[in-house]
Amino acid sequence: MPKGRPKLTKEASDSRKREIISIAKRLFVENGYQSVSMRKIASVAGLSPMMLYKSFENKRDLLRFIWTDIFVEVSNQCNRALETQKSDSEKLYAFCDAFLQYWLRHPEHYRVVYLESDQLEGKGDSYFADEAVIQELFTQLGELVQNLSNEGVDVDLKVKLLVLQLQGIAHGLIVISEIPWGSHQSLLSSCLQAFERSLICSEVTA
Repeated sequence: MPKGRPKLTKEASDSRKREIISIAKRLFVENGYQSVSMRKIASVAGLSPMMLYKSFENKRDLLRFIWTDIFVEVSNQCNRALETQKSDSEKLYAFCDAFLQYWLRHPEHYRVVYLESDQLEGKGDSYFADEAVIQELFTQLGELVQNLSNEGVDVDLKVKLLVLQLQGIAHGLIVISEIPWGSHQSLLSSCLQAFERSLICSEVTA
C-alpha cells in the first residue's frame, strides 16, 4: 500500500497557497516582515515547516507573491478608473487617483510594500519592482504622461518624479496621519496641476 499523505490536487494546492499568503500578509502587517519567521507562518497556518517550504522556497519568495497580488489589485483598480475618461488630463487624474485610493483603502498593504526594504538575497535574486505587473503599471503611467508632454520632455524622469509625489501623499496620509494634510483629492489636484504645467515646458536633459 502507498505510504504518506495523498498528493494534493492543483485546486487544493492553490487554495493552500492562497491561505498561506493571507496569513503571512497579516503577520507581516502585525509584526513586521523581519520579525516573522517561516516557522511562525507554518504554525499559524497549521502546517509543518517542511510543508510550508514545499509551497514557498523561503520568506522572501512568499513576500514576492504578496507584492505581486497587491499590484495586480492596484493595476486592476487603475484600469477600471480609465474606462470612463476621455481627455488625456482626465485619464492621468483618474489613474493617479485610483492608485492613491488603493493604498488609502488598504493601508496594511501600503505598509507591507513600502515600509519594508527590498533587499536582494543571493545570486539570481531580483527586486520586486522588476516584476512584470509593476513594470506594466509604470509603462502605462508613462504613456499617459507622454500624451500630455511637449517634445523634449524627459518622460521617464517625469514618471519617476510623479510616482515619488504619489507615494509621498500616500505616506503622509497613512503613516503621518496626525498632521492635518487635507483630503487626498485636494493634494492630488494641486500636485497634478503643477505636474502638467511642467510637461508643457520643453526640457532637454544632458
